[in-house]
Amino acid sequence: MSYLKIIFYGALALFERHPIFCTMMLLLIILPPIFSEVARWIMLGMLVITILVIAIVAWQIRRLKRKFENEFKNATGGGFNTFSSNFGGGNTGFTGFSYTSGMTLEELVRKMQSEADARQQASQPQGNNTNDDIPRRNIEDKGEYVDFEEIK
Repeated sequence: MSYLKIIFYGALALFERHPIFCTMMLLLIILPPIFSEVARWIMLGMLVITILVIAIVAWQIRRLKRKFENEFKNATGGGFNTFSSNFGGGNTGFTGFSYTSGMTLEELVRKMQSEADARQQASQPQGNNTNDDIPRRNIEDKGEYVDFEEIK
């Protein structure tokens, strides 16, 4: 619904800025089909061609997406483990993912990212530093931190 508001207010603003131009364009769109049957068919043909072009582009994009997913499935041999071993990851990369188990490419990427985040957090040293301590110490090392007290 918000898109319709944006379009409506945009058209209204265009008409307020250029009323003569908008009136002439509106007349050029409305009057020829009323008085001429040929203009009606020309405008209908332009509409049909526009719809066909949009449909063909959407179909091509969908076809390319399917082709990419099939090539990815074939290249990985049905899972991501083969794919990661080709890049020197061996079995130390992402494990336990199978693209053929009904998982979409987006789900595979989300799972890989979550496993990478978990490994990264596990490799960071665990200490008893609080979140309030860390920024203060870094700023104090630079000599820029001054603790202000509010005076009422």
